[in-house]
Amino acid sequence: MPTAISLPASTFRKVLKGFEIGGLPYTDVQFHLKRLLAAGTSPEELQEVLRRCELITPLPDYAHAEVLRLLEEARERAAAQPIEPAPEPEPSAEVETAGDVAAELRMTRKALAAEQGRTQEISRALAERIGSEQAARARSEDSRRESEHYQGELRNARNLLSSRDAVIAQMRVSLDECNAQIAALRKEHAAASTTLESRGKNVVQLQTDVEASRTRAAALGAELAAARAALETEQRRRQEIERASVDKLALNEAALSRRSHAERDAQMASLRLGHEKAAAVLETRAKTLEGELQAARKRIDALTADLKSSQDAGSAIHAQNDRLTAQLRTGQTDQGTARAERDSLRAQVAALQSKLKDNEALVDKLQQSVRSNAQRAAELQAAANRREPERIVPERIVPERTTNPGRIASPDLIESSDLMEGPDLIKGPEFRDIAPTSVAALRAASAVEITDFLPSPKPAKRWKPGALVRVIGVGAAIVLLALVTWLLGRQPPAPAKAPAVLAAALPKAGTVLHDCPTCPAVTVLPAGRFEQGSRYTDTIASPFEKPAHVVAIGYPFAMSTNAVTVDEFRAFVAATGHDMQGGCDIYDGNWRRRPDSSWENPGFAQTGSHPVTCASWNDAKAYAAWLSTTTGHRYRLPSASEWEYAARAGGAAVLPWADASAACAGANVADQSAARRYPGWTVFGCDDGFAFTAPVGSFKANAFGLNDMLGNVFQWTEDCWRADYVGAPINGSARTGGDCSDHELRGGSWFSTPAYVRANYRNHFAADYRTSSVGIRVVREVAR
Repeated sequence: MPTAISLPASTFRKVLKGFEIGGLPYTDVQFHLKRLLAAGTSPEELQEVLRRCELITPLPDYAHAEVLRLLEEARERAAAQPIEPAPEPEPSAEVETAGDVAAELRMTRKALAAEQGRTQEISRALAERIGSEQAARARSEDSRRESEHYQGELRNARNLLSSRDAVIAQMRVSLDECNAQIAALRKEHAAASTTLESRGKNVVQLQTDVEASRTRAAALGAELAAARAALETEQRRRQEIERASVDKLALNEAALSRRSHAERDAQMASLRLGHEKAAAVLETRAKTLEGELQAARKRIDALTADLKSSQDAGSAIHAQNDRLTAQLRTGQTDQGTARAERDSLRAQVAALQSKLKDNEALVDKLQQSVRSNAQRAAELQAAANRREPERIVPERIVPERTTNPGRIASPDLIESSDLMEGPDLIKGPEFRDIAPTSVAALRAASAVEITDFLPSPKPAKRWKPGALVRVIGVGAAIVLLALVTWLLGRQPPAPAKAPAVLAAALPKAGTVLHDCPTCPAVTVLPAGRFEQGSRYTDTIASPFEKPAHVVAIGYPFAMSTNAVTVDEFRAFVAATGHDMQGGCDIYDGNWRRRPDSSWENPGFAQTGSHPVTCASWNDAKAYAAWLSTTTGHRYRLPSASEWEYAARAGGAAVLPWADASAACAGANVADQSAARRYPGWTVFGCDDGFAFTAPVGSFKANAFGLNDMLGNVFQWTEDCWRADYVGAPINGSARTGGDCSDHELRGGSWFSTPAYVRANYRNHFAADYRTSSVGIRVVREVAR
């Protein structure tokens, strides 16, 4: 059993531990050791502590030797001191006093306390010894495991040496084979040397031929340089010709534009002159009609007086007839006299009836005169209306929105030759708010039956009190007809109607339709005309955006107010089980295809109100077909012309904002949010708050009420991709002929930099391509 370690020896163990971990310098170890030895600590105990500590971590050689030296010197000093004999006890007294007993009891208690202290020190030393033995066992176990590891490595090394011996044996066999091959090659080399010697004789001749070839090559090089110089000159001349052609084309376009404006101005001047002449004729005719109307009024007054006298005479006749009847009943007058008076009364009645018939004939003549005058006024108006201008293509079309269903509010949207008959609005600047009043209504007002305003020819029917006022209204209607005709002659041609088929049933522009709870809402757009693409003089535009051409969309249609959302697309996938497997291209600093990405996991967080992405052109077509089947209405992808018309929203500008700083109010594009996530991007100088897609409708709608036409996600169109607009349709239809492996995209996305966010910018992808920057927008037909 190990000996117990006293408290001073335990202090020395702590000193060694501090030196071991590096927190105590060696000079302090020496100081503490010397202090303990001077205090009378046993050198043997201190050496035992040193031994136990070095079982775990040995001291450096210099420290170990110095500690042993100090301990040895302490033992030598202890051995040199003489041992003093213990004092013998003095003879005890005959009777111990109580004080001696108490002193002995105190000494006993002190000895017991000292013994208990030594017992505690022994217990602590035993615990330390047990801990050190456990640590030694752990180190032994580590040594055993390390030994087993080395033994395994040794076995592996032996196996490796065995395999290397086999390889060496194989290599020796291969070396022997190589030696044999070398011997054979030496023989072949000897034969080849003979051949080379014979061929060496031909080298001089070959060198001579090479020199001659070099001379010829130099001559050919000079000729080639001259040809290249001539070709470069020709290319420069061709480039100059091309630039001159472009400039000439631009001048021709400007000249054509000026000429078209001049022709239009001339036509409008001619029309104004014709309308002014017609207005003058109508004014003259109106004055004549007014004179005739005054005469008719005087004649009517005379007829009224005659009719009144006739009524008075009839009343007198009836009174006289009643008197005669009464006299006959009372017998006061004889029958002969009564018959004579009755015959006289009958003659007066016949005269009155004849006079009434004459008055009726005169009224009929007045009515025919008024009708003929109204017919002549209508003929003059029709002649003025037939003088229509030729078709003029406006340079800029700005349709205004109207609340009248089936009508086109802008006078430039439909050509004047397409005007249809029937009532229409007066669209001059001064009459924009006039209620619908047609020429036919004025004609009807001018052809009022005058007999409705005259008293009945029957004597018993009384004259209507307001008849004269209503007759005067006929003249006022004729004057109003002349005034409106004159005003129409001073205004541009009235705007045309929308197609007549089901015009009353068509929803008006701006109406939002929602065919089913899970269907996208669509906004009705008016028919119209605009200039698609970019002109040759536009240096910012790409070649595939040219040439600019006028497109006339002669039918209204409805386009989805927002891009199709995740929730709306989820309803389609759940109903049809459409296969959306195959992965999707996402952006994480570079575009790459991820097999685990899809419309539900596009590489960034989305909610159900975000636009769906990772949908190919084929997926978009399937979605539109499902909407058609579900709702009974025809849904499809928009043509490129319909999309650009909707994006421009009736204007000529390709951007709805005046400068780039306002872009973030109207679109989700590459902005400062994207630049913070992906430093180095070329971005707009504003911050829309979204680095990826934004919920639909988060930004300002355009003039047609459509959201996110620019930015957020690209949108598929029906058109097959073509490199330019040569031969493009001009009626709003899609280009579907030829190679349709790629389809056209429009609108830009959250990834788009400023140069690519424009209404006329075009892009294209394969029909089965899916990426997290492309979504869907659909069209619902309302009338074709």
